[in-house]
Amino acid sequence: MLRESKWLNIDSEELVPGDIVEVSAGEKVPADIRLLELKTAIIKVDQSAFTGETEPKNKYVESIL
Repeated sequence: MLRESKWLNIDSEELVPGDIVEVSAGEKVPADIRLLELKTAIIKVDQSAFTGETEPKNKYVESIL
């Protein structure tokens, strides 16, 4: 997690809106996050615990402005 220009390892319970989280392949996402940058063309996310969907969903970086 990036906070005040420093990368820190913290528990997900300590995340607050505005924190930047770096996630690598195979890691679990610690919170509801917005994708800022992808270092790959495709990212698939297993959301079954939240939505009940059986297939991973593709995710994209899109401007919100």
